[in-house]
Amino acid sequence: MGADLLGLFEAHGLMPKKESGTSWGAPCPACGGNDRCTIKPADHDGRGGYFCRRCNVYGDAIQFLRDYDGMSYAEACQHL
Repeated sequence: MGADLLGLFEAHGLMPKKESGTSWGAPCPACGGNDRCTIKPADHDGRGGYFCRRCNVYGDAIQFLRDYDGMSYAEACQHL
């Protein structure tokens, strides 16, 4: 599994597409809404950040691993 946020989205079948120079769009991992989730890989000191415009879920790569891979905070940090 990829350790960067774009890789995490891809590993979950949520294929990000480039929207602009610094952001990508993808289906939301929480609500499944198509292209509602904005991903900014350089945010949060390189951990990346994501935000869904519909369900308001947000986080970084650590939160993604905690929410969608069931890892603890320590496990997610070690994985990244």
